Amino acid sequence: MARKKRSDATAGARPIEASSSRQPEPSLEEKLQHLDVQEPSQAIQVVPPASSKSVRFPLRPGKGNTGIKCIVKANHFFAELPDKDLHQYDVTITPDVTSRGVNRAVMEQLVKLYRESHLGKRLPAYDGRKSLYTAGPLPFSSKEFKITLLDDDDGTGAPRRERSFNVVIKFAARADLHHLGQFLQGRQADAPQEALQVLDIVLRELPTSRYSPVGRSFYSPNLGRRQPLGDGLESWRGFYQSIRPTQMGLSLNIDMSSTAFIEPLPVVEYVTALLNRDLTGRPLSEVDRVKIKKALRGVKVEVTHRGNMRRKYRISGLTSQATRELTFPVDERGTTKSVIQYFHETYGFAIRHTQWPCLQVGNQQRPNYLPMEVCKIVEGQRYSKRLNEKQITALLKVTCQRPQERERDIMQTVRHNAYHEDPYAKEFGIKISDKLASVEARVLPAPWLKYHDTGREKDCLPQVGQWNMMNKKMVNGGTVNNWMCINFSRNVQDSVAGGFCYELAQMCHISGMTFAPEPVLPALSARPEQVEKVLKARYHDAITKIPGKEIDLLIVILPDNNGSLYGDLKRICETELGLVSQCCLTKHVFKMSKQYLANVALKINVKVGGRNTVLVDALSRRIPLVSDRPTIIFGADVTHPHPGEDSSPSIAAVVASQDWPEVTKYAGLVSAQAHRQELIQDLYKTWQDPVRGTMHGGMVKELLIAFRRATGQKPQRIIFYRDGVSEGQFYQVLLYELDAIRKACNSLEPNYQPPVTFVVVQKRHHTRLFANNHQDRRSVDRSGNILPGTVVDSKICHPTEFDFYLCSHAGIQGTSRPAHYHVLWDENKFSADGLQSLTNNLCYTYARCTRSVSIVPPAYYAHLAAFRARFYMEPELSDGGSVTSGSAAGRGGAGGGGRTTRAPVPGAAVRPLPALKDNVKKRNYDHDLERILRNASTPDKTVILTSLNEAWSEPGSLLDLFLESFRIGNGTSRLLNHLVIVSLDQKAHDRCSSVHQHCYKLNTGSNSSDEAYFMTPTYLEMMWKRIDFLTSVLKLGYNFVFTDTDIMWLQDPFPQFFPHADFQIACDHFLGNPYDKDNDPNGGFTYVRSNMRTISFYEYWYASRSSYPGQHDQDVLNKIKQSVFLAEIGLKMVFLDTANFGGFCEHSKDFKDVYTMHANCCFGLDSKLIDLKLVLEDWKKFLALVPGEEALATSLSWRAPQNCSTHHYHLPEQRKHTTPPDNGKLTTI
Repeated sequence: MARKKRSDATAGARPIEASSSRQPEPSLEEKLQHLDVQEPSQAIQVVPPASSKSVRFPLRPGKGNTGIKCIVKANHFFAELPDKDLHQYDVTITPDVTSRGVNRAVMEQLVKLYRESHLGKRLPAYDGRKSLYTAGPLPFSSKEFKITLLDDDDGTGAPRRERSFNVVIKFAARADLHHLGQFLQGRQADAPQEALQVLDIVLRELPTSRYSPVGRSFYSPNLGRRQPLGDGLESWRGFYQSIRPTQMGLSLNIDMSSTAFIEPLPVVEYVTALLNRDLTGRPLSEVDRVKIKKALRGVKVEVTHRGNMRRKYRISGLTSQATRELTFPVDERGTTKSVIQYFHETYGFAIRHTQWPCLQVGNQQRPNYLPMEVCKIVEGQRYSKRLNEKQITALLKVTCQRPQERERDIMQTVRHNAYHEDPYAKEFGIKISDKLASVEARVLPAPWLKYHDTGREKDCLPQVGQWNMMNKKMVNGGTVNNWMCINFSRNVQDSVAGGFCYELAQMCHISGMTFAPEPVLPALSARPEQVEKVLKARYHDAITKIPGKEIDLLIVILPDNNGSLYGDLKRICETELGLVSQCCLTKHVFKMSKQYLANVALKINVKVGGRNTVLVDALSRRIPLVSDRPTIIFGADVTHPHPGEDSSPSIAAVVASQDWPEVTKYAGLVSAQAHRQELIQDLYKTWQDPVRGTMHGGMVKELLIAFRRATGQKPQRIIFYRDGVSEGQFYQVLLYELDAIRKACNSLEPNYQPPVTFVVVQKRHHTRLFANNHQDRRSVDRSGNILPGTVVDSKICHPTEFDFYLCSHAGIQGTSRPAHYHVLWDENKFSADGLQSLTNNLCYTYARCTRSVSIVPPAYYAHLAAFRARFYMEPELSDGGSVTSGSAAGRGGAGGGGRTTRAPVPGAAVRPLPALKDNVKKRNYDHDLERILRNASTPDKTVILTSLNEAWSEPGSLLDLFLESFRIGNGTSRLLNHLVIVSLDQKAHDRCSSVHQHCYKLNTGSNSSDEAYFMTPTYLEMMWKRIDFLTSVLKLGYNFVFTDTDIMWLQDPFPQFFPHADFQIACDHFLGNPYDKDNDPNGGFTYVRSNMRTISFYEYWYASRSSYPGQHDQDVLNKIKQSVFLAEIGLKMVFLDTANFGGFCEHSKDFKDVYTMHANCCFGLDSKLIDLKLVLEDWKKFLALVPGEEALATSLSWRAPQNCSTHHYHLPEQRKHTTPPDNGKLTTI
């Protein structure tokens, strides 16, 4: 073997087979991304959390009783607590070794030589690093040993290389099992982690020597048949093992596992499999070289060209030059020799793939090279990088086992491991049961779901975790007036694409949506590589055709294997164009099944702001600790980059419910943060604004504000489901994030601290539940899994804390994994039944399918939001990074092509994610109100608003008369396009949806469906709710005309409004001067422009209610209309003449001058109906006059009011002291 002569310490690297003096290219820094929700340009001030010492997780509030009791089996095996005196010793090995394998070999040799003598016959357990444990003391407190290891025989007959090590074993501490026993019995709060760690290490000692350990799992080709995964990978079977403290005592959790290993192939074969094509005689492209480099970096290989001498090396990279171009210096004079020549002369080996690069082995500072064809991959190397979609599918097929098969394999593993014969378990006195734990469980009932009353089925009770949309309509159908379709699949013809879109539009319509049957433009076919150009051009063409309007939906047909197309499309649509899109795969377009179309319709409805279903118990206010007061439910998750992506940011996502009491619609925010940072940094933050000083913001504050805008109420209770937190991070996450939640609340209002319940949701655990009798069809679903709703809060759960396992979904294939919920904080004092039932019921409200889901929807939505945000990071291609190609992950991937994989830069800024376009954000995340106002408004952002409840909306009631007045009025029919009907209860909303296009349901926080009695607390609450709601409309930037529904619109009133006034209001009695503040106003008809003056006025009006308790908004207006504050803000207030805007209190005799007629000074719904019908009849008579008969108009007079009592309104100041007739019953707000 050639050796390069070194002239000095920096002249180059010593070659192993051939060397180059060229230094490897340095890694480039990558700017990471960071989302600053409020002020992207400002620095964040992070407040450190409090200490964990005073924090205790909540104790279990008893066990649940709801549901049908049953017995299930769990893959937990009782472990008897040993009665041994455990000792811990520190181990120091010199020279220092980073490899656990070498460390273990050293200690194994030490035990073999000295167990009987110096170790007092003890058989120690070793963690592979710095700690050694024994069952009883060693006969010394500190001792030094000298150990020699021999390298493997290289087959050359040469002496085997010796390596010497000094080992010092020194007593450190006793691992007290007494405290572990106390903890298991509930007499001690904290789990003694040291004792648990000792027992875990003891039970891992034997399998570590037999198998390949990966984390807490062990793999071997002998534990099951190897399965090829493609591209040079194969799956190995193995098992997971962990000791856990539970209510039944110590438990050994055993589960089956599979993971990807690199096939032990010659490197040339591996590269051929990786690139999936024959490369004989061809040079590699730069894209190929980058892909090979990424796949092989860190992989161990052994050389094959030296007979039995199989030395092993770890690959650090590839040469940038082909092998035929590589030379290295052989002496100090600079004489060079080519790699090809060296291998031919030294080994008689002719390199065939001279056009390929060499492998670079050794360290980066002293690179050495090996031709690929002389190397073979060493067996037993786990593949830790990201799998592609094909490999994931193959691995899932391997791991997918029916429950009965999985249970059988677990039992076989336990028998094979033979813990009763394990010398380490014997040494430490650990006894493991060979029987699955038998656990008491309960099956919680499925909740009733509410659908629209116009469907044949208004309510639905899911069966075994699923239902369908047959005979049902969405409870709140969204609106798609303008849509288009782009087809990126070359297999789908235009006619097929058009037919599919037609069927989808029909399904959306049948399901309860308002969906235009025809697209704005015909379906367009395009090539995937032109996605950006095509999207932007087609969008421009569409909005040009419908000026002043928006595209509500883009339907996209994708190839089944679409590579990075999906991610690119979502990024462009949502961050550049502001388009809501729905993607459909080619295979579904051809099948066009009704079930598929119905599921897609559900997704579309939610994307455009609709609601698919609601829990019946939510509508009837029967959900404990949710229905009694305004409650917001959060979900939060952090997703981290795939292994190998060493500098990509982590993505945090937080969602929160935006409706109450329904709790089905969610808003979401995402933020990029430091690589692998689990704590959500943007929950709360402060920054300095040069003008406004210290500013407060963050995700929680924004979502609390959004809830207030959407519901009109501030949350009085917070439930926070946090996904993705491991047990070791519980304290850290709780302290930091609970502190952030409290600070966010306090930043909104001093002393605003709603009670918080903080629940961690875990799916990455290895507990599995099996039916006690697999043959009993009453206890399993169709897949053989336990029934949805199965909950366990005993035996295998925490000894004292509030946790439970819930399998909320029906299995499809494989073995269902129950979600584990662990309560870390509970100021709401949930009972076990309360939280378990709430969590289970919420799992039936997931908007994208008609199945209950496996984790609570807010946590699910947060995961999806974080997943989607990775698409917003533009993919890159570099020597150190992922390759953006057709083989990158498609819909199932997390990055749509991946990010570069460079070393993270300490302290580097995290670049923000691109912001979502407003119209996408508002549709996906914001409440319905702004979308509805936007669709209904005039070009100058003016809308007409009215509000009603069930009593006024029934067929034949005031709503019908109100709408009829628009239809027959002079110039008023077109104004219906700008009318938004605000309903105060579900039945009013359903009725509105059946007769009008713009309907909004306002959450009033009380039962608003019945008639409200004049001046009762309910009446007053509803009146003030109206003022608060109108304030929200102004803040959204919309001018409005508010009109009571008992006002008939006879002529277009807009020409009669004062052009420069801020606030214009009708009167019960008009004194002749529109600026006279002694006029007697009537809040049933107002025209208000949105500006800072009117917003301040409405806020002042609403706040003044506390100064005048027991009075309604109109009385309070009379009190404040002449206040100094209104003069200070410069509010221009005008009172409208009753000659034009009249009512039963005071109306004009001249029909030509009347624009609106109000049934004011009138009580009782029946009386209003009779008299308003007379108004419309009289108006029709006036309209029937032919030209030339105008003189006859003077002889017409209003017959109303006839049934309404008006005499007591002649003196305005007496109104509030007079008891109205008809028992004071009103039906208006």
